[in-house]
Amino acid sequence: MGSAPSGASSSTDCSELNSNGTYSFASIIHPDLVRLELRSSQSRGTIRELLELIHRKHPFDDLESVYTSLVERESVMSTGIGRGVAIPHAVIPHIPGTYAAIGLSSKGISFESPDNVPVGVVVLVLFPEDAHREHIEILAGFSRLFRQEEFLSALRTVESGDELIDVLNRYEPLMEDHE
Repeated sequence: MGSAPSGASSSTDCSELNSNGTYSFASIIHPDLVRLELRSSQSRGTIRELLELIHRKHPFDDLESVYTSLVERESVMSTGIGRGVAIPHAVIPHIPGTYAAIGLSSKGISFESPDNVPVGVVVLVLFPEDAHREHIEILAGFSRLFRQEEFLSALRTVESGDELIDVLNRYEPLMEDHE
């Protein structure tokens, strides 16, 4: 899978639709936006680490205000959704596309999840101000996907960013709303 050189700005927009009319979630996470072992054991450090990955690939103005938005969102209500997963996210007015990074932790991260299980999978998502539909669909899709134990087990075995993207592509149909 080709990707933009590190530091290049390529506006990856999740408005790319699959043939069935749903968003291509794998299109917003690239191998260079994957951290296989997060360094921090705290939510703030993890948010900073993943945000910096996104910022290197998709430079945007005022990194600190974006970080502050994410931390403030986290202080209002934890984005730990349970089962060892957290999805910190924020709407950022000045970014041109939806960006995401994913990080894994074998030691666990404190995210004040409702089930008090340390977080081993973190997906950080930044949405532009006008991405209301994408915002809802992406968060709902990740939530559906992370309820699948088979997917979580597959994630725990990946050894590279490319392999994580392959797993995401393989399980992406589970993200779709089948109601």
